[in-house]
Amino acid sequence: MKRFIAYTVAGILLASATICCADSLCRETVAGKDRDGALEEYAKVLASGKSNKDMAAIYNNRGYAEYKKEFCDQAIAYYNRAITLNPKLADAYFNRGNAYRDKGLLDIAIEDYTAAIRFAHNNASAYNNRGLAYFMKNLYEQAIDDYDTAIRLAPKDVKAYNNRAVAYYKKGLSERAMADFNRTIGIDPALANAYFNRAIVYNDKGFYDLAIADYTKALVLDPRNSNAYNNRGIAYRHKGLYDQAIDDYTKAIDLKPKFEIPYNNRGIAYRNKGLYDQAIADYSKAIELNPRNANAYTHRGNAYYDKRLYALAEIDYSKAIELDPGYEYLYLRLLNAAWMRKGEVAGALERLRQYEASVVSIGPLRAVSLYYLGSGSKNDRYILATIASTKDEKRHSEMLCEAYFFLGVKRFADDDRLGAKDYFSRSIETKAVDCDEYYSSKAMLQRMN
Repeated sequence: MKRFIAYTVAGILLASATICCADSLCRETVAGKDRDGALEEYAKVLASGKSNKDMAAIYNNRGYAEYKKEFCDQAIAYYNRAITLNPKLADAYFNRGNAYRDKGLLDIAIEDYTAAIRFAHNNASAYNNRGLAYFMKNLYEQAIDDYDTAIRLAPKDVKAYNNRAVAYYKKGLSERAMADFNRTIGIDPALANAYFNRAIVYNDKGFYDLAIADYTKALVLDPRNSNAYNNRGIAYRHKGLYDQAIDDYTKAIDLKPKFEIPYNNRGIAYRNKGLYDQAIADYSKAIELNPRNANAYTHRGNAYYDKRLYALAEIDYSKAIELDPGYEYLYLRLLNAAWMRKGEVAGALERLRQYEASVVSIGPLRAVSLYYLGSGSKNDRYILATIASTKDEKRHSEMLCEAYFFLGVKRFADDDRLGAKDYFSRSIETKAVDCDEYYSSKAMLQRMN
């Protein structure tokens, strides 16, 4: 299995700032000075009876002061008043769009950004932020169109380049994403988020040294970025540098103790080192922080399996199935654990049979399921031929690693120890160190020696 929680985010997006209409109080609020005092002063000004246009600007700025205090509802109320007094005040629509976006009301936010654009055609920030709202709705084409316009209007504004790169990345256009991250860094070499995002692309391409260098640069610029520590730990782990990975996961945890992902990832590194107790403790903490984390149950089940605590492994696999019933791998590992302790094998076989009958699937895992269930001519040659016919060359060694393990367990369950040893050895020979079954094969060979 290679389905661990890896990156904490697919990419960091950058929103354009809320706009105030340039009075002195608003400028001070932007600078973070005395926001409570600004609210009091605005209250006095609002009672002074200025023109509708002036009052609209003041209401907009009062809304901004509320927004900076994270009072979105109060901010929206003031933006509403501003728009009522001056229906063409683009800044108020833009600002209200930001507040609605922060509340998760993306369709309304998009309407407001569109209104801001209607009354201020060259507002690059409105295009950028509308693109961000489209992105949050997974409408990547619309997002990219808006980022294109923002870049045309403001060629030196790094936010739109960075955001367009993230949208390209989500569409699988990694080369375009890389080009935009490079442009972002070229314009602003001190932007930590751009290094962080570019590192994700490097990591996906297997350029782990370049990824580590970019995460390191991001951390120099932003030393409290727990996501960067977590992700750099992943790159170290890919290189087999488990101690460095563990150090980084630990730093991520120190910065954000309720951050479940680095606990899960540190557990993987501990298990890869054969430190099962530490791994189990970390998976347990990840589960404590998020009881619906199916990955953590799966990984803890694998650690229990490698420790020969098969009954506990069965419990965790069953819980993972409850949380993620559509993942075929779990039914196979549940059956493996039942075979090892010679426990409720019939029940595990029946669960696999029901899953196979109800879910249409192709590929190596389904081939293993059919083999385990004794379906006709489905045997080890059929499984290996299925892998040979797949087009995913990047995962070929991982699929072989996984398949050899499953074949070895079946041989072991059938009391064919020589056949089991042969398949477990082949699993390890793939050198697919990102595959969980690489380590379970090692554990099985240790059990047999």
